[in-house]
Amino acid sequence: MSLIISARQVGSGIASAYRRYAEWLVSITWKRFFLLSVLVMILAGVLSSLPPFTWDIATRTSRVPSSRNVDITVDDHGVHIKPKGKRSQAPEVIIGQPAARDHHR
Repeated sequence: MSLIISARQVGSGIASAYRRYAEWLVSITWKRFFLLSVLVMILAGVLSSLPPFTWDIATRTSRVPSSRNVDITVDDHGVHIKPKGKRSQAPEVIIGQPAARDHHR
């Protein structure tokens, strides 16, 4: 129960701080608002060049993406997606085969 109570207290404190910030933001002039916006953009630009914001956390892989292992062709029968490798277990996919058209117009 103490975890739930402390979570409610933290949430209540955050909501109270947000309301105070919103009231302050409404009370300032447009000139101060634009000045604050420019300062926030400058601060974001400076912070974006500092760690941890410069750390590259993307995973690297040597595996070839599957999009490079297929041939994609488009013709009158639709879009054909075929695997490049002859040993590939992937099936051929055909998308958008047109239905029989009415030629009696």
